[in-house]
Amino acid sequence: MTLYHGRLGMRLPAPQLLYLYGGDGRGGVVPAALGFAPARQESPQKPPYSYIALIAMAIKGAPQQRATLSGIYQFIMDQFPFYHDNKQGWQNSIRHNLSLNDCFVKVPREKGRPGKGSYWTLDTGCLDMFENGNYRRRKRKAKSQQDARDP
Repeated sequence: MTLYHGRLGMRLPAPQLLYLYGGDGRGGVVPAALGFAPARQESPQKPPYSYIALIAMAIKGAPQQRATLSGIYQFIMDQFPFYHDNKQGWQNSIRHNLSLNDCFVKVPREKGRPGKGSYWTLDTGCLDMFENGNYRRRKRKAKSQQDARDP
């Protein structure tokens, strides 16, 4: 496409055009140089927390500091939009960490309590595993604590 400018007959390159879609079903064409390009939706960044930290946050934030598996999932999705997608991958990692880490204790649901599944709580020895509430770093286990757990 070639445009001519006025009476001078100068050839100008065709401007780059963008088609904008409106919510009302109408659209329009505007020159790209005007800067009306719609903002690209940036995908959320992965939070700087380990799965252990995410689980601990969910449990500490739950009533009575206990949460079901689905409650842990929901907390993570509500707090961190990154985890709205690829649920199968990260949810598998959450289950893996819950079952293998000694800090997480599975507590059966009381008789007569509606709902499905058990609750997860933090072991009393692990309540302060994150220094001063900093979930990016865990405290190191004391050598004697580590030896006591390993037979």
